[in-house]
Amino acid sequence: MIGLLGFSQPDGMIGQGHFNKILNLTNQQKEQIKSIHTTFLKKTNPLKNQLAEKRAHLRTITAVDKPNQKEIDNTINEIGQLRTQILKARTDMQLKVISLLTEEQKIHFDAMKASFYGKSKRMNQHRPHIEHRHMHIDDND
Repeated sequence: MIGLLGFSQPDGMIGQGHFNKILNLTNQQKEQIKSIHTTFLKKTNPLKNQLAEKRAHLRTITAVDKPNQKEIDNTINEIGQLRTQILKARTDMQLKVISLLTEEQKIHFDAMKASFYGKSKRMNQHRPHIEHRHMHIDDND
């Protein structure tokens, strides 16, 4: 059905069939989770679009000869606020879905989450840091 609630894809979900199979969700749970996820997407898609716009704006205002530090700081603060709103919405969605699970399903869910975080941590060890990918500091400045 919906997936592992914020532990993989940008919209917060992974392979719905995998999630359903391991947790053995009832049809009622599937429908409730689908509704929760739809509400989450309706709330966060506009925020994600705004976030992308703010990030593009930040790239634009930092790429000029004389950047305006106040404008840069304000844009960074706006990006932070949007990210916070998205994270709060994702957490709210996760808690709502978890509240629908039986005790046995919660045990399986926790095991899936632990397994995913272990894989994710190993994968991120090989990724370059954002600063290294996006910023180059010239020693001549």
